Amino acid sequence: MACLFASESGSRTAIEMAQHLQVSAATISYAVRLLERQDLIRRGRDDRGRRHRYFLDDKAGLRTVAASVAANQRFAATALRGAELFGAETAAGSRLALAGRFLERLGDDLIRSAEKHWRDMVGDRGDEYTLTSHAE
Repeated sequence: MACLFASESGSRTAIEMAQHLQVSAATISYAVRLLERQDLIRRGRDDRGRRHRYFLDDKAGLRTVAASVAANQRFAATALRGAELFGAETAAGSRLALAGRFLERLGDDLIRSAEKHWRDMVGDRGDEYTLTSHAE
């Protein structure tokens, strides 16, 4: 993503990214698949229609937060499930329950804060995208 953020157009081909980052085409392929799955970048065609270009949009930063919160929520759910398995009366169960509850609250706070800051920065356009539906 840093490679796309740093480009003037906010887009590059896979070859351009590989050259710019000095990594293999396979590394770029793996990275763009991962980023596309998380809706952090999108794929389109270049002007000649021959090569794929990868693009960022204005919401890339907000989507990054959504992906981070989603991962955090999966970890919280796993910790809470572990707490159930170990039992609340055990030290491990107690630690896992505390970690799970903390991560749940932290994720909720991050979502609210990110959405508020996004709306503050972009005004009425901020309602077009919320993290709540994307972080699950």
